[in-house]
Parts: sequence; structure tokens; C-alpha cells
Amino acid sequence: MKSSGKVAFANSAYSSVYVNATTSGSTVLDFDTYQNFFLTATGAVTLANPTTESIGQSGVIVFAQDGSGGQTLALGTQYYAPGAALTISTAASAIDIIPYFGVAAGDAVYVPKGAVWLDGSADYFTRTQVAGNRKTYTLSIWVKHSKLGSAQMFVSAGATEVDWFKFDSTDALDIGGVAGGARALMSTALYRDPTAWMHVVLAVNTADSVAEDRVRAYVNGRQLYDFSTRNNPAQDSESNTSNTVIQNIGNDSYDSSGSPFGSYMSEVIMLDGYARPPSDFGTEDSNGVWIPKDPTVSVTAYKGSNGFWLDFADDTDLGNDVSYSGLSLGTDNSFTATDMDAANWTYDRPADDS
Repeated sequence: MKSSGKVAFANSAYSSVYVNATTSGSTVLDFDTYQNFFLTATGAVTLANPTTESIGQSGVIVFAQDGSGGQTLALGTQYYAPGAALTISTAASAIDIIPYFGVAAGDAVYVPKGAVWLDGSADYFTRTQVAGNRKTYTLSIWVKHSKLGSAQMFVSAGATEVDWFKFDSTDALDIGGVAGGARALMSTALYRDPTAWMHVVLAVNTADSVAEDRVRAYVNGRQLYDFSTRNNPAQDSESNTSNTVIQNIGNDSYDSSGSPFGSYMSEVIMLDGYARPPSDFGTEDSNGVWIPKDPTVSVTAYKGSNGFWLDFADDTDLGNDVSYSGLSLGTDNSFTATDMDAANWTYDRPADDS
């Protein structure tokens, strides 16, 4: 090692390679011992979730077909690829070289499959809701707030009186509509880090006998208690969320040019009829950092009539409700992506910051 701290090699250097000429079935790669892998598939292969990966580790996985070809490669939930899936060659003796990069250590048990960037102008999602529970619901969204100092709508519902969940122009968290069209909560805290993903959850239950528990807001797993504005909705009041009206993600459903979202979002989830805690969607890693959690159990149990899960896994169908298409739950509550295409899909997602 030189005094500068750099390592100089007099001869060539190479890393250890794991070679398996008969790979088939569930396969767990040992990233602690090996950096590169050469797998010859003799049957269908699933790369199961590893436990020995490290942040920043990189290398290649060489996936070769045997002499017959036609072998498939499936990925565990801790692996992700551009778009909906990893496409490999299937001809006899074909070889694919797959580079990888470790974005999270072994205790990050869930990696979102996608994220989207909205341009703050014309990009948004829209659908018309079906009748559901207008008193109780949960919204969970991961956002990266990259456009500061302007109103940024997460989700809105209604064409006249509107429910809203957004950043206001001061970068406070702003929630309204559930109190008869008025603002319900405005956070004292301001959120002005354009580099970090943050998890925001809104849990509404107007049937609650405790007035201050009817609308609860959470950021990165912690409930907010300090508000510059607080208007508790009347008990059993009904919102436009889960009403048979328009619901938009990324702008104002009353005025599509209002509060356009010009930042990143991932894992947009709604549960209809249930006010659930943030622990359904996130957890702390060993360093105390709030990271995404696989929401499948919660979505399966609490989707209700209007619930949805936009995981943005498919860059050709960004508004796809995976709770219906992937989990076969209830009705298809997919959104229409307006002025958006595969260019809005991004590798940047919450797990990158964990």
C-alpha cells in the first residue's frame, strides 16, 4: 500500500468466482465468500434472497443455458431489475452477463420494485373511485421532495370539495378535506431535504370517539403531534376518499393544474376501511434508519373496496394496481398515467438510502 492510501498491484488481480455447472431450483448466492458467479442452468432457477450481501459490493452473475436451453431465471424480492422483470436469453448454450450492485445490507429485507418521477407540470395519475368506506382509510407513500417551495400534491379526491394530502408551499405537511372541505392538519415541521426519501402515512378514522385520533399523520414511522393548524373532523363525518368521484395522484383532482407534484414517489398504497400504523409499510434497520417493508400482508388483509398498491414495477404500465394484477385481490383499482411513459420510471427508490 502506498502512503497515499491507494493499493498498487505489481501483477494482475482478480476476485473469487463461484462456479456451478448444474444450477437448478432455489439458489442462494454467497456474497460474503464470492464476488462473481458463473451459473449454468440445467432447470428453472430462482435466485433466493441472500443474507450476506454488503452495501457497495459489485460484480457480475454469468447465467448460462445448458445444451437444451429454455431454462428460466426468477428473482427473490431483494433482487430488482429495470422494468417488470429481468429478460434473459433462452437459446441452447446462450450466455447472459448480469452486473449487480449492492444497495442495502442484509437487514434490508424488502426493496421496492420501482419508483416514478413526475415533472411538476403535466404528469399525474387518475381514476374514478368505487363506493367504499368514506370514514376510515390509510394512505402510505414514499416520496423524495426534490421541488421545494411549491405545493406538491400526493393524493387528492373529489371534484368540488376535495380531500388532499400534500406538501404546501412552505414545505409543511398539509392534510385537508376530511373536515368538511377545510384544512385538517398543517405540520409545524418543514421538510426540505431534496436528497432523502421519506415515508408519509395518513390514517383517518372519523368514527373514533377521540377527536384528535380521527386524523393522524406519520413521517418515517413517527406520529406528528405539533401542528400550526388543527381542525378535527366531526365524528362520523364522511370524506371524498372512497366516494364515487375522481381520485388523482400527483395533482389536484379539482384542478389538474393545481399543486402539481414535481418530485419522486414510490410504493403508493391505499387501504379502504382501515386506519393502519406505519409499521405495516416500514421498519427500522439495525442503524435506526426507517426503511421500506414488504406491504403484502397488510394489503392482503386490509385492501377493502378502494384499496390499491402502485409498486411501479412495470415501466410500461405505471398505474397498475398490483394488489389486483399480482395478488388477485378484490377489484382492479388501477390508475391511468397521464402524460407519462417509461421515461418517468427511475432506479432511484427508498432502499437506496437505507
